[in-house]
Amino acid sequence: MSGPSTLFGKALGYSLYGESENSGSYYQNTHTSQTIAQASFDLKISDTLHSEFGVMYQYFKGNQIAGWNRVTQQLIDNGTYITGSAQSTYTPVVTGGPPYFPCLPQGGAPQPIANQFGLISQAAAGAADLGTTCNFLFEPNTMTPAAIEAQLRSNPNLALANSGTAHINGNQVLVAPTDTLGDNVTTAYFDLIANLANGAKVVNKSFFEYLDNINENAYGFSQYAKTWAFEDQFNMTMKLPVNDWLTTNLDFGPSVRYQNFDFGDDFNGEFFDRRDITQPSGPLDARTLATRGQDLYTDHIRGHYTDLGMAFLADTTFFEKLSLLTGIRYDYFDMKSRQLPDSAPFPGFAGEQASGKKGATSYSASNAVAASTLKEVGIKTNQLDGHLFAAVDFFIQQRTDFAAQDLVSNNTTQAKGLEFETRYVVNPEVTVTGAFTSMAVYNLSAAATGTQFTFVGAGDLKGVNPALMYGGSVGSVFAVSPNGSLKAGLPKTLASVNLYLSADPWVQGLSGSLAVTHSSFAYAGFSQAIKLPAYTLLNAGLRFERGKWAVNAQVKNLSDARYFRSNFPDLFGSSVVLPELPRHYLLSGTYKF
Repeated sequence: MSGPSTLFGKALGYSLYGESENSGSYYQNTHTSQTIAQASFDLKISDTLHSEFGVMYQYFKGNQIAGWNRVTQQLIDNGTYITGSAQSTYTPVVTGGPPYFPCLPQGGAPQPIANQFGLISQAAAGAADLGTTCNFLFEPNTMTPAAIEAQLRSNPNLALANSGTAHINGNQVLVAPTDTLGDNVTTAYFDLIANLANGAKVVNKSFFEYLDNINENAYGFSQYAKTWAFEDQFNMTMKLPVNDWLTTNLDFGPSVRYQNFDFGDDFNGEFFDRRDITQPSGPLDARTLATRGQDLYTDHIRGHYTDLGMAFLADTTFFEKLSLLTGIRYDYFDMKSRQLPDSAPFPGFAGEQASGKKGATSYSASNAVAASTLKEVGIKTNQLDGHLFAAVDFFIQQRTDFAAQDLVSNNTTQAKGLEFETRYVVNPEVTVTGAFTSMAVYNLSAAATGTQFTFVGAGDLKGVNPALMYGGSVGSVFAVSPNGSLKAGLPKTLASVNLYLSADPWVQGLSGSLAVTHSSFAYAGFSQAIKLPAYTLLNAGLRFERGKWAVNAQVKNLSDARYFRSNFPDLFGSSVVLPELPRHYLLSGTYKF
């Protein structure tokens, strides 16, 4: 709802928006509840000064969808799934000596794996060594099947109790009824815009946001975040006509951002494969969660940071045809954070206190920020009196990410690629667009160290029965070429063609679209043991609009293509894969007040 009004005798424009969703899903145990309320205003204070301000609130409750577990190439190709229950008891084990560090059972009476509440605690998982302490394969691609099997059998707690096979559908996924993903977000902004003489403009933008997030998964991952941020930007824009053939548009100003955060997550015992997804979740697979006070966090951090910045941008035009865009930004970053005592961080993670200050590049001793450099060159053209547009560019981007799981997530990657896009307006009724991307992303961190840690999937076992390890998780280290390794989960090429049609000359308000997208194959995980097939998607839609009413009808995946997305490709890519939606339909209606 939008319209004009007045406030204290001043002209006011307003826009109000509300949305409520309560929906099921194609995937099992998945439900979405969401409420969005938004109000925005534009107040004319004087002939040269006006203000834009507004608020938004969002409530969201759903769940994370990990996808299929116990992934094999047979599961991807024809839906054949390995069934079987994890063991209900365990024998305590310790780690043996080099070179393979086998698991050494300690004997004694078997102990129940679940506690009195039907949950597997970190203590029980550690005593059974369901993690990677002794469940480890060094370069399994160089090991013999016999050596792999011997290492897996050294821990009697890993094997399934009764393995078999079954055919599963794409909606049968690793989601328990108690899994939850929730957000409460409050956002507010207040901008003042002054239009001065000679085309100059002064803008002050203020922004506030509060986020309360929770993420809990029965297979063993939980996380929460409570954070708020305030940011203020002051910008001045002016046009400087130097002479008849040279003009410059300048944009410059300072900014300040403060953020306070309280964050915790628990990933010490993520066991994707313990649950047989043909059966409900239960005491054989459900883990204690730190966010519910049932166990320790892996990391639990509180802190705050301040970012003081100054930016300058100049857009210079020569002879009204050649443009040169230059700019510079300087940031002073100050961060302080501390690890809380209810956590058991991995070795090498940031310690009890961390802080840092540095100009030019954002920095903190706890490595909580990221860095990126981009080199890009391209060309654009408009032809046929503006009816045909085309652009092509080549880019190289290097990015460094920092996160808690620093052994794997703190990667430096380099992306190299070519992008092409085009748009052809044939006539007022027909428009055709197209795009093509060819890109390769390399893991430079893995190349520098010569190895990469990842969790083992069935495809890494050289034919050994994976049911021998599905009761826990098995880690591995793979050798990496000095030239780098391709990032998993990303197709090398993507191509799309879109056709937009308007039937206005014959049926006013009727339009349609047809979109075709093709993706090349991709490997699910770092070890390239599981190959996700190439696919072509076909989407079609119709829209009818008349007055304040509009109706949209869409068919997604019209050809019912079978395709997949890699989940957590660096760590668990060979273990979990998300089957994407089959053919589905969307019908929506809109009424403008």
